[in-house]
Amino acid sequence: MQVFHFHREHLPQVNTQHLNLVYNQEVYLPYIEQTFSMDNFDKQIDLKENNYPQENRKYLVNALLHQYENVTENERIIERIKSLKDENTFTVTTGHQLSLFTGPMYFVVKILHVIKLSEKLKKRYPEYNFLPVYWMASEDHDFEEIQSMNLFNRKFTWESEEKGPVGRFNLDGFEEVKNEIKEMFKNHPKAEIHTLLEAYDGGDLTDATRNLVHFLFKKFGLIIIDGDDAQLKRWFIPIVKKEWETSFSFHEVSKTNRELEKMERKFKFMLEKLICSI
Repeated sequence: MQVFHFHREHLPQVNTQHLNLVYNQEVYLPYIEQTFSMDNFDKQIDLKENNYPQENRKYLVNALLHQYENVTENERIIERIKSLKDENTFTVTTGHQLSLFTGPMYFVVKILHVIKLSEKLKKRYPEYNFLPVYWMASEDHDFEEIQSMNLFNRKFTWESEEKGPVGRFNLDGFEEVKNEIKEMFKNHPKAEIHTLLEAYDGGDLTDATRNLVHFLFKKFGLIIIDGDDAQLKRWFIPIVKKEWETSFSFHEVSKTNRELEKMERKFKFMLEKLICSI
């Protein structure tokens, strides 16, 4: 098998901001707490210890336990969720939209990254526990972006008349798509795909995605969280109220966006100047 390696700076799809985020995070220190490195996890642990009170931990645990009530084979995950009450337990979180059958490969890769990072951190800091978490973007409204997937050069699309947050969509028409995929593997009745398709079910798309991801990653102790949760949203009421009254986040995000755009134009100019001088 031939393997080709490409540096990001040689890919036309990658802009200077992306390159800086990967190779030169220091330029963004005015906007982040610290750069991403194993050495900086000491600081991150201290920060979370001092800014995440016990009451918040209990609130989060109760919400997660409620979300997992109807998930099968959840014993290990329940124990891990309960461990979040301990002050020496931390989370490593990624998130993604509820893409049909996970959609693009980076859906899975992102989850594997937080699982692997949690394992590395445990070895580095054995006195602490680190739990991988997948945040479901169940409130996302862009159904068109998640309703299709490609398998063996064939496109599968789930049609739905539902509107609003995709996680609340009922599964009308969902079974038809699953049957189309089953048909592709009808000559392989013992293939794992059939068990996976059975797991990919629930009362709505949030339930189905939770069940699918749990089926794939339960042995790694992955915790799945649904942000479209009334209990968690009550926790967020003071922030929303402040935003309604002052638009504080809108003003701050707009200001930062302008500064980042200015910075990116500067880097682009410097790069073009460097190229012209070669």
